[in-house]
Amino acid sequence: MTGYIVPILVLILGGLGFIVRQELEKRRKVEEQLSVEKYQTYMIFVDAMFGVFHELALSREKVKPAHKKQDELVIKLQEFSKKVIFYGSDDVIREFQAFTMYSQEHPDAPNVAASSEAMAKVIVAIRKDMGQPDTKFTPKTFIKQLTNDYHIQRLPGGAFHEFDKKYNDI
Repeated sequence: MTGYIVPILVLILGGLGFIVRQELEKRRKVEEQLSVEKYQTYMIFVDAMFGVFHELALSREKVKPAHKKQDELVIKLQEFSKKVIFYGSDDVIREFQAFTMYSQEHPDAPNVAASSEAMAKVIVAIRKDMGQPDTKFTPKTFIKQLTNDYHIQRLPGGAFHEFDKKYNDI
């Protein structure tokens, strides 16, 4: 009788090990798929915001865009809003809601720095959620990355003068 206990225990433990491994593999695949969905969702917002900065650059150069970018922006932000509910972290959702509220309260966005800051906070939250929780990337870093004349706009009287003082560089 004792001779049968060891092989039975080995068989049971082997079966349990197999089941655990299968469950871990399923979980890994689900997490991988969620990561892909999250990335695609976040890219909708990033693409839309880069489009905004591109349009701002064109408007400064007095170049008229060939198509209606405003409608495209609304569609992209609606798509992002729909998907971020499922795939976004709580921080990304919170910052996106703050960005949306600011945009609705200030439809003409007279304060470029404030609207850019709200947008940049979403980008920072996205970076943290995508695997860089200790990032030193700030809204200022993002705005500097996209603004060709930040070095001028940060000076007294410039659009980003007050904003520039709020954040340290990385």
